[in-house]
Amino acid sequence: MSDIIAVLNELEDFDFMNGASEEDIVEAETALSLKFAPDYRYYLSEYGLASGDGHEFTGIVKSPRLNVVDVTMKMRKKFKNIPADAYVLEELGIDGIVIFQTSNGTVYEATPESPFNKTADSFSEYLEG
Repeated sequence: MSDIIAVLNELEDFDFMNGASEEDIVEAETALSLKFAPDYRYYLSEYGLASGDGHEFTGIVKSPRLNVVDVTMKMRKKFKNIPADAYVLEELGIDGIVIFQTSNGTVYEATPESPFNKTADSFSEYLEG
């Protein structure tokens, strides 16, 4: 698996915030009743929230539009087939497409009307794809 930080730093127009504390990460996991994949946890600890190359990823921030807990809770109401250990990496804003990651790191693309389609084995692979 590629280093998620190195992959993110290569994105065009990359921007980020301050990293989230371990306490904040655990609090988000507890609120969602799951564990984040190791690469997402690392991303959160380093950046808290990041964007680049047309992507705007969820993170641990005050904005409900980008906060992983708020966005995931909202999507749990829309998606009937969401795995219990899935959280939102990114809302694409195109045709209702949402990118989810599960605790084991697998990344899925879905819409409320379609089944989850595996797109990558990790956050890094998703970005590289």
